[in-house]
Amino acid sequence: MLTGCTERHQKEAIDDAVPKDFRSFYQQFLEDSSYQLEHIVFPLDGIRGKDNADTSMTFIPWQKDTWALHKRVADMDNYYHTFDILSDDLIVETIEERNAPIAMQRRYARMADGWHLIYYIEMQPMSRKQNE
Repeated sequence: MLTGCTERHQKEAIDDAVPKDFRSFYQQFLEDSSYQLEHIVFPLDGIRGKDNADTSMTFIPWQKDTWALHKRVADMDNYYHTFDILSDDLIVETIEERNAPIAMQRRYARMADGWHLIYYIEMQPMSRKQNE
């Protein structure tokens, strides 16, 4: 599903391949907290690491009342950032640190009323093979 590091770095400039309606959704999603909450399917499926000492993953439903709003990553120079277009209605975003095997992933689906976040894996250790 996801590609290796070299291709991932090259794919960072795929803005033209990402649908225009997704680009405008994504910008508003990260800038407008009300819009973000309206465009997440709660309870949101996903994975959370237990803590820094325990790298095992826990499948949990993220809840609206405990959701930490997502913002743009301030220093993207330290990250690989990709959008994998799986279909016209499904996009997977991955943000991975360049110098460490940790990453996060968000999955978005186009629904009748627009794009929505449907799955979230918070930043946590991942082997490079999981991302290939």
